[in-house]
Amino acid sequence: MIGLGHLRIAWAMLERDWTRVTRLATLTLAAAATLIIFMNVLFLNGTQALLQGAVLLIEVATVWRVARWHAHLSPAAGTEHPG
Repeated sequence: MIGLGHLRIAWAMLERDWTRVTRLATLTLAAAATLIIFMNVLFLNGTQALLQGAVLLIEVATVWRVARWHAHLSPAAGTEHPG
């Protein structure tokens, strides 16, 4: 499920749909957090899940930064009209 979330985030980034990227990243992060919590409750080895959660947290922070950067550049790019 987390891998599918990564794929959908990448696809939405290619389409530059930043609201969908942010929503998908948040949902994927919530799924990873839920997985980590349940693995710890069941006393399973959660090392791999913690690593995935940390990587996902870095990814979400990067996506958030790119979305803000794109929003900052979009108004300037939208003022030019071809022809």
